[in-house]
Amino acid sequence: MELTEQYQADGNFTLDLNGKNINTTHRLRLHTGSLAIANTGAADETHGVITTSNAGMAPVEVRYTDDAATPSAKRALTIGAGVTLTGSEYGLNVFGTNSETKNVIDVTVDGTVNGTLFVLGNLKNAENEINIVVNGKVIAPAGEGDNVNVGIALNGNAKVTVNNDATVSGDSGIEVRAGTLTVNGGTITGTAGRGDRGGAARHGA
Repeated sequence: MELTEQYQADGNFTLDLNGKNINTTHRLRLHTGSLAIANTGAADETHGVITTSNAGMAPVEVRYTDDAATPSAKRALTIGAGVTLTGSEYGLNVFGTNSETKNVIDVTVDGTVNGTLFVLGNLKNAENEINIVVNGKVIAPAGEGDNVNVGIALNGNAKVTVNNDATVSGDSGIEVRAGTLTVNGGTITGTAGRGDRGGAARHGA
């Protein structure tokens, strides 16, 4: 399936890939409500994959905005087992709002994210409830030149939990600039010692 425009979800949806793939030049965006991406069909590197060809975007993102009818309502995204998100740099973006609105976002990763999991929480409201739980895999590609791509880049008031059996890897495994990181288990790997901010410094908006 080919998507040439952004698809924005407002409501409560389940997307079952059923072993098929989605190739997009844009992204799937959860704006309000909930989105569960599942794959009840074949699952491997060539089945159950959502890919974007846009280097500045992730194939899937959650974006919190104040223009929604209920700006403080919870957004919930689930990347199910057998689902793979693949971007050239970013695999999954989670964006809070830059206002004082309380952000409530739940993200669960049970599948695979090929690319940086970039989290930009709201720094203006300490009561935010942005919770990201990683049970699956987050694998950032190697950066080019002196650029360092990060597996999970945590920026802003949010909480990331890495659980048992999870795998996180990149030139740098996890970078925390704000927020809270809890590691209950799993494998976290950094493969480079270079100091440029690289992928973590760039924004997949």
